[in-house]
Amino acid sequence: HRLSSLGIRRCNLGSAGICSLSSSLIHARFIKKIDLSNNNIDGDSIRELVKALYLNHDLEELNLAGNSIGGENNAGCLALAALLQKEQSTLKRLNLRRNDINDSGAIILAESIKENRSLTHLGLGGNIAITSAGWNALSKVVCNPSSIATTYFCNHTLSVVTCGHLHYPLPRPSLELNKLPNKIQVARQKIFQHHFQRENFRIEPFIDMEA
Repeated sequence: HRLSSLGIRRCNLGSAGICSLSSSLIHARFIKKIDLSNNNIDGDSIRELVKALYLNHDLEELNLAGNSIGGENNAGCLALAALLQKEQSTLKRLNLRRNDINDSGAIILAESIKENRSLTHLGLGGNIAITSAGWNALSKVVCNPSSIATTYFCNHTLSVVTCGHLHYPLPRPSLELNKLPNKIQVARQKIFQHHFQRENFRIEPFIDMEA
């Protein structure tokens, strides 16, 4: 019988506990959902967890809320970035709320999501050290209006990002568009919204884009 879901919440696993758990998860390659929220897990410990999960073929949800994966060295964010950049990633939901993530960590995560085609939900609320610099990096992942090419090749999958701000810092229309199943159509709609009304718009770069 394959283990499909694992929930260990508020158990103060810490570094020793997560390392022990990670050694077991290496063999649980078909688990779909993991909840390790509120367990005093730091960034260095997350690296061990990611090493185990990198071999997983079915993981769809990972809840790490209420831990401390952020920090000055950004070890946790760098480890998770490797997981998000994995070829044929299956991860759809990643909850990183209240994790002491700062701008540097947010930028690392943003870079890792650029070419990810599985993640639809990202929880970042409660990370009060993320300022406009971090949110701007995430916004450009969803829709970068610098040119037609950057808009076309941005992320068209991520559709929900929680941040806990009164004034939502990400482009809601682009996130809503990302919910549509036809990603070519999503890319085209973003291009129409951000480029066709400019006086200096040129159609040539758009002609050869894949239909």
